[in-house]
This record gives sequence, structure tokens and C-alpha cells, in this order.
Amino acid sequence: MSREYNEETKIMRKRIYTVNENFFEKIDNSIKSNVLGFIFADGYNAEYKNQLVINLWDIDKYYLEGIKFLMQSEHPITFRKRQKQHHHDSFCIGICSAKICKDLKKMGCYQNKSLTVKFPSNEFVPTNYQRDFVRGYFEGDGSVSLNKSTNSYNFTISSTQNMCEGIANVIKNELGIKIYIRERKWKHSPNINYEIGIGGNKKIYKILNWLYKDAPFVMFRKYKIYLELKEKYSGQNLEESLEEKSIST
Repeated sequence: MSREYNEETKIMRKRIYTVNENFFEKIDNSIKSNVLGFIFADGYNAEYKNQLVINLWDIDKYYLEGIKFLMQSEHPITFRKRQKQHHHDSFCIGICSAKICKDLKKMGCYQNKSLTVKFPSNEFVPTNYQRDFVRGYFEGDGSVSLNKSTNSYNFTISSTQNMCEGIANVIKNELGIKIYIRERKWKHSPNINYEIGIGGNKKIYKILNWLYKDAPFVMFRKYKIYLELKEKYSGQNLEESLEEKSIST
């Protein structure tokens, strides 16, 4: 059993649960990049207690179990009852590892990152794994919604200006799709965030097909939207979709 140094108590203690502490040491495959992207979006690097915390809706418990399996973690997943009527029940995992927290911080995934997070450099996420990073980030802080009256979809990712620009550049370089970014001010917060907004069903299908084709690890809630669009547009010439306009600022 490995041991961990606790800065607060200044003692050595036995680690109860094991984990692959080298998981984020080097992003050298699509799985690591995918999980990293999700944690950049929806994880919390609690540096003060050397703990990576991930909390998801109850319907996404399987995704949390997948991350736990991929990281070879023995840490328990715990249930959290919703505290307010409009909230969801959730499941949470807290992975204790000073090395994991340090590796995440090195790549830019630090504590309290929401308003300052940046797209990681090629030094940490090589170009050939950036698609996987974007997929993970989308699954954490992105959405695809359907307007039933018009049968039109809307693709969004919310983050900082730097992160949105990084994601937009990857999509433009890979697919030739120009993406617009707009400011987003929250109703009950003085902070300004940014949002990628894309309209046009064929264009959205082209992006989702790029993100999800042969993807080894997915969030099914969002993956099934890709399957719906794939059933409708698979085999069609999608180049015309590049002429459809994105939501502009």
C-alpha cells in the first residue's frame, strides 16, 4: 500500500484507495485527452487537499464509473441528494493524489479556473489528440438543443474567451468551419463568460461526426444526438452546410 504526505497534519498516512497516479503525466492517447478535456470543463482540482473532484447528474453515473475505470481508481463513488427542487440528484468521486493534482495544474487545470481557464498548449495536448480534448470539453460544458417548432438544432460550448477561441481554431483547422464567439452574461452573476454558438443541422452533424466517429469513450446523452443526426444526414454531401450561417456576436 502506497503512502501519501499530508501537508496539513505533517504526517505520513497510508493511502486507502489506489489510482494510476501517472494518468495525466503525459497526454499520449485519445482516452487521456478526452478525460482531460472533461476535467478542464467539469472537474475541480482541489489543490489545497490534493484531491480531484468530479460531480455529475445521477443519469451520468456510468460516465463517472468510466473515468474511474480508465484511471484505475479504487475511490468510491458517492450519492448526493439534491438540495433544491430545480437541482438534480448526483454522484461524486474524490480522487486523492498530489501527483495528479500537480500534473493537472501544470497543464492549466488549476483550482478556481472557471473565469481564467485557457486552451492547453501543444506541449501538453498534441495536435493529433486535440479532437479528443474538445470532445471531452464539449461533454462537460457543451450542449446540443433542439427547437421542436423548427426542427433545428443549436450547438453551444460555454467557457472563457481563450478556451472558446482555442476550440474554434481546432474546429476551423480540421473542418474548415468558421465559428463565431459571443459574450454571455449570466443573470445572477456580474461575470462575463463566452459562448461558441453554431446553427444549421448539417453543420452541427459535421462537427458531431468529427467529434464522435470512432470515439472510444463518450457521454451517451450527447452521443445519441449525434446518432439522430447521423441517421438523417449520413451519406449526404455536407459541403453545402458550410454556407449556413453560425450564430454571430
